[in-house]
Amino acid sequence: MSTAAQQPNTREVDLVLGQLEAIPPLSPVATRILSLTADDNASPRDLVRLIETDPALTARLLSMLGRAETGVRPTAVNLDNAVRLLGFKAIRHVTIALKVQEAFGLGESDHEKGSPFDRLAFWKHCLAVACAAQGLAEATSQKLDVHEAFVCGLLHDLGKIALHTAMPKSYAKIVEQADELRSDIGAIERRLLGADHSVAGHRLAKRWGLPSRLVDCIWLHHQTPEALPANIAAQGHVQLIHLADTIAREQQLGWSGNYRVSTASHELAKRIGVPQEAVQNVVEGLAEAIDARAEWIGGEKIDARREYLHALLKTTEDLTRHHEALRREVNRHRRRETYFDAVRRIVSTLSPNDAVRDVCEKLAAEFAQSMEANACIVFAVGADDWLELAGVSDTRTWGRSESDPTLADVLRSECDANPPTPDNDETASPVRPIPATLTSIIARCGEGAFPETDVNWIALPSRGDCRGGVILSLSDARTALVEQDAAAVTTVCRAAGAALANSFERVASERLSDELADAGRRAGEAQREAANERLIETVTAMAAGAAHELNNPLTVISTRAQALGLKIADDGAKKSLDAISAHARAASDIVSELMAFAKAAAPSPSSFDLAGCINALASELANDGLLAEQLSLDLPSDLPQVRFDRDQLVGVFREIFRNSLEATATESRRMAIKAAFDPAEEQLVVSVIDNGRGMTAEVLSRAMDPFYSHRPAGRSRGLGLARVRRWMLLGGGDVQLESKPGVGTRVVLRLPAARRDV
Repeated sequence: MSTAAQQPNTREVDLVLGQLEAIPPLSPVATRILSLTADDNASPRDLVRLIETDPALTARLLSMLGRAETGVRPTAVNLDNAVRLLGFKAIRHVTIALKVQEAFGLGESDHEKGSPFDRLAFWKHCLAVACAAQGLAEATSQKLDVHEAFVCGLLHDLGKIALHTAMPKSYAKIVEQADELRSDIGAIERRLLGADHSVAGHRLAKRWGLPSRLVDCIWLHHQTPEALPANIAAQGHVQLIHLADTIAREQQLGWSGNYRVSTASHELAKRIGVPQEAVQNVVEGLAEAIDARAEWIGGEKIDARREYLHALLKTTEDLTRHHEALRREVNRHRRRETYFDAVRRIVSTLSPNDAVRDVCEKLAAEFAQSMEANACIVFAVGADDWLELAGVSDTRTWGRSESDPTLADVLRSECDANPPTPDNDETASPVRPIPATLTSIIARCGEGAFPETDVNWIALPSRGDCRGGVILSLSDARTALVEQDAAAVTTVCRAAGAALANSFERVASERLSDELADAGRRAGEAQREAANERLIETVTAMAAGAAHELNNPLTVISTRAQALGLKIADDGAKKSLDAISAHARAASDIVSELMAFAKAAAPSPSSFDLAGCINALASELANDGLLAEQLSLDLPSDLPQVRFDRDQLVGVFREIFRNSLEATATESRRMAIKAAFDPAEEQLVVSVIDNGRGMTAEVLSRAMDPFYSHRPAGRSRGLGLARVRRWMLLGGGDVQLESKPGVGTRVVLRLPAARRDV
């Protein structure tokens, strides 16, 4: 089987995305500010006092207020005026941007440590998208909030920095592949991780509780306008960020890892109703806008974990006071209060956004503490028969994840044979001796991890199904006390069962959402491919028809002119007839070229040495005026053979070389040819790079269309690159163009590799 077809399974995807849980949540200051700015009745003075506790946020707001365009005198730059003049909404957006950036750090470049992920270049790209989005929002008729557009642009690639932070070594390989193969980093992420940065950013943004429009922009900013789901409320924002991202990548500002622009910015602007003049103004002022906001990518680091602890203490303050009052009132029921306290923690600290494994870990700690167990295991079986378990004892904690196709049936059978406590039975204890069918779970924890005696278990049913349980090691005395507190223990079990059920439902919902988003992306790609195929079919049919209709008249003209030339003695007339015959032959050559394009020969693929083929063609370039010192070849000796029609591949290279020579000045021209092997796709990737005049985004988007040429009339028929594309598609390959005016052009060919002998 081709390695390209070996995609990570759903469980592996969940494990990858589960690593995002290690990223700390937003600071409590940010949480309180977001809550306060969303309250219409909040006091500006309360907001000022809260902002004053955060020096970095204070400095950022005062910097914004002190800009020349605000018209505020230097003596009036203070927090009271900042809150009054900027407004709650702007402060809310500034807080989100600053605190998300602080969570990942800004000032130190990983590039300096040898990592291919350049953090500063990444944030520069994000800032470019933010500035472009703000400029577009000011020009559009949709009345989008410019501050919100800026923040959506700044954080649109949140998933990239999150994946890099959670798994730096794995993501470094993804970055290296994207840079070497000049590919779309999202496609490489999906192939190696099973999910791309938009899915990862979506998960993290939801966990952090970011605003819904920002969450949608992070999740869907790569979708074409036609592929966006109709029920997305933030369609205008998502489309604007998609256009801003395209502009930033066309201008090559910062690093995005995506070297493919599927739709040029001018065309995308037409489709979403943004004036071309607005796009041009944004492009012209983008560099200046980035420089003016350089402080946005130079924030300071904070201790996020300590701030999160303060947030937890604050959010539980009211419940703690209530708990203490209850303890004073019902001192006789201290033991039962322990169970109610466990329920409170389960309800308040566990969220549907938590991973199933994390839920098991927290529940194990709660059961061990509230029931004073010597050891405790909480396990859960998902719909895909995947077992998650977490355990805790006096000396250690442990966890395990593995597939078990039989455990779900065993668990349901035990619950059917011994139903959990009915809702109306306040005396029956949910604690049962563990059956032999479930003892295998204990064995998976390792030798000595769990006591072998005094073992009980509790089923954790919820919503008509039993998909988890608790295994406990209890002393005889403690077991007797638990049986006396049956009602309270049952309440804890129901809360735990509901937490597991919520987590399972969240997993199912996110999988469905990811599948729908991926389906939309694939549908958009399929539509573009179908449109290109229809264009080629239409053009080839037209070319074949025109060639057929013109060929016979041209033959008659040429033949009659030659015959008349033999009969006429007048030299002037003979010259005219010779000219007619010559032009008829030239027109016939054009017809032949059209026929060759319309009825391209079926490829006859063979396996041969790609480097040898390129070297042979490179030697011909000297005859075309390319000096040896002007050509650079990078052809590794261990490249596999290519599987392609040799004649058609030679035609492809000659057409590309001819275009490069025509686009470069004789004295200063430079050409580089590089080749690499992509084992995941089983393709050879060849890049031909020149330092010619380059192409604008508009010309680049149509460069491979049949009969399109931006050169003066009569200089070219516009079939060269169209033929290249036709030959590449017929042979199972692909061609990609990258170009920038005044810099040069890169042509990337993806060719099928020959199968290697095993």
